[in-house]
Amino acid sequence: MEAEYLGTELSAIPAPTLTVTEATQLMEVVGACIKFGVKSDEIYFPEARLSQQDLKMLLAWGQADGWRLIWHDDRGVTVTRRRDVDETFLWKPEGS
Repeated sequence: MEAEYLGTELSAIPAPTLTVTEATQLMEVVGACIKFGVKSDEIYFPEARLSQQDLKMLLAWGQADGWRLIWHDDRGVTVTRRRDVDETFLWKPEGS
């Protein structure tokens, strides 16, 4: 059985603090993080379809503010500043 990160616990339903369905591209995700990041330490973007290069750029941008990424393949990305997330679930660029 494989585990996947779906919010505050392992479950069948994603439960991050905030879900933004309108953001589908890199700059929309960045904009939403800027807009909503003051209210939430975790934002889920279920419709985001980001390339590996997009993920690298998002991570590079977000690290200065403590953001980390959880990639859900075809179910989007979670951007989180929570420190209680197991490292196993965090996205890392290939080769790192």
